[in-house]
Amino acid sequence: MEREIKAIETEYAGYKFRSRTEARWAVFFDALGFKWQYEEEGYELSNGRWYLPDFKIITPMQEMYYCEVKPIEFNLANEEVYDYRLFTKMVNHPLIILTGQPNYGAYASIYPEIELPAGTMNDNGDVCIGEFTVEFFQDYEPFIKQVTDDEGYWFNYFEPDENTGHWKFNSDERAAKGAFGKKYVEAIKAAKMERFDKR
Repeated sequence: MEREIKAIETEYAGYKFRSRTEARWAVFFDALGFKWQYEEEGYELSNGRWYLPDFKIITPMQEMYYCEVKPIEFNLANEEVYDYRLFTKMVNHPLIILTGQPNYGAYASIYPEIELPAGTMNDNGDVCIGEFTVEFFQDYEPFIKQVTDDEGYWFNYFEPDENTGHWKFNSDERAAKGAFGKKYVEAIKAAKMERFDKR
């Protein structure tokens, strides 16, 4: 029988986060120089459900994104993803699905201009979630980089997890510094090493 791991409420920067993982992302954003707000506002979606995004972030270039923090095992075929698509259409900003704690990797994102699937279920009864883009963080402009098909170079750095669809960086810390910047590597370390109990 699997034991469910309970989220640990964590205080950081004047916020009480529902989980330690969310708080670690806030540390990461601070270390990269991003402005952020936690659970700022809930939205009623066009399907009648409500959605409260975990983060709204603003890069040093003043670009705005929303972020949803999920456990590392979160499957991108989850029905919740359809709600995320409705949300991005509503606010006209992208949403990045941050799986697990900050780490060397890339993340699935949803852009408002990508068409919604025709229905929530396909012919096999599976959830129809539509397309994703792949994004990663770096410490220089544009700070959040979207990987496109015509940039095969970046796909050499990442490998997909066959079970979850997540992308991970397939090299070491030295290579990460060269590709994504020293401040990025330091932000990952800061997020992992933060001891919230000292505050």
